[in-house]
Amino acid sequence: MPTEIRCRPLETAELESELCFIRDYLTKAGGISLDVMYGWACNLEQDELYKIHPIRVDQFLDFISDSRAKGVFGLGKSDMHIEMPDRNIRLVLCHESDIHFQGPKEEADKFHSRWEAKGFRPYVVETKRPPSAT
Repeated sequence: MPTEIRCRPLETAELESELCFIRDYLTKAGGISLDVMYGWACNLEQDELYKIHPIRVDQFLDFISDSRAKGVFGLGKSDMHIEMPDRNIRLVLCHESDIHFQGPKEEADKFHSRWEAKGFRPYVVETKRPPSAT
């Protein structure tokens, strides 16, 4: 079962500082490509939301910058979902101005330690198990 952690709502400058960390983390985690989706409150038609946009990790910052420049995505004001293709790691840049990380516990611990050191008050979100088939 993956571990999910979140941080407190962040100021825009704090969110921006985490973008480089996220890119570097995904690169070190062996990531070459990402699946990115626009979500809640993005300035797109409904049928354009939650569509997978495959990008390379090295395009991550440019993708966000371009999305912001086009008025499609507002950092801290709309959701962007970022997933590793194997789906073991998932991040959400949330419209509530926080960041969500979901993945193996040892990976979540890296974000938890960083966010704790930066005063971002990380916390674990209890993941509910789906009912078992009987």
